[in-house]
Amino acid sequence: MGTSETKYKQLLYVTECLSHGLDSSQMRSTLGEALLKLLDADYYASYIWNSAGSRFGKGVSINMDKKKLNEYEQYYQFHDPITYKLQKRKRATCVNEVIDQKELERTEFYNDFLSHDGLHSGVNLYAYDCSNNNIGDIRIWRNKKRQAFDRTSVDLLQRISPHFTNSLRNMHRCSETNSEETSQDTSIINASWDLALIAKEFSFTGREAEIVRELLRGKKDEDIANQLCIACCTLRTHVQHIYAKTSVHNRTSLSHKVLNKLTGFK
Repeated sequence: MGTSETKYKQLLYVTECLSHGLDSSQMRSTLGEALLKLLDADYYASYIWNSAGSRFGKGVSINMDKKKLNEYEQYYQFHDPITYKLQKRKRATCVNEVIDQKELERTEFYNDFLSHDGLHSGVNLYAYDCSNNNIGDIRIWRNKKRQAFDRTSVDLLQRISPHFTNSLRNMHRCSETNSEETSQDTSIINASWDLALIAKEFSFTGREAEIVRELLRGKKDEDIANQLCIACCTLRTHVQHIYAKTSVHNRTSLSHKVLNKLTGFK
């Protein structure tokens, strides 16, 4: 699948959004802003599934009417012809894979809820815990003037699935501990893309992993050297070692190779 440099950088940022140690609502809101850019979309919503009550709650959204979202939680989710079908898919799925667009447009759910804000074509992703229970979701939509999501968009969303799932699992695990345990856990439980993972995947030293992360963030050599309190000549030596370990010769190739490895791109 061909992916532009811009998309690579956006995907990197999306993945980093899941490593900031925010609470569930903050993480999902920050993630939503990044996903709208990555997928060239207009609307975003994310819910946490309450298995005991068999309902979605704790919603966050972007560019959607808060009043309508409250109505969704109270009424429309129980008269929703698509979400429960998508929920069973357990992978990123276009709405039109479970219902024809014309059929969707004849439903109360579309005419009274989706179309109110202009939602027309969508793609959803659902995260599951180790016991195969749904724990949260991502819902992305475009307006009627845009083209429907294609396979490339679906694949991009699927790439972040393990990172999103791990982030929600970690937050759920922390929420079940007392405040003292949570304080201890947060120093140990990191999102799935971090320095330790970078080092492990490429046999980097700790210092090399730090430099790689800053290079991927687009920082200049001088800024990285100052941040890490090392000389520029020392930094350049580390960079040459990094290039040798990854068999690349420049930052662009390094960015592609590291991101490919960590997100599953071929």
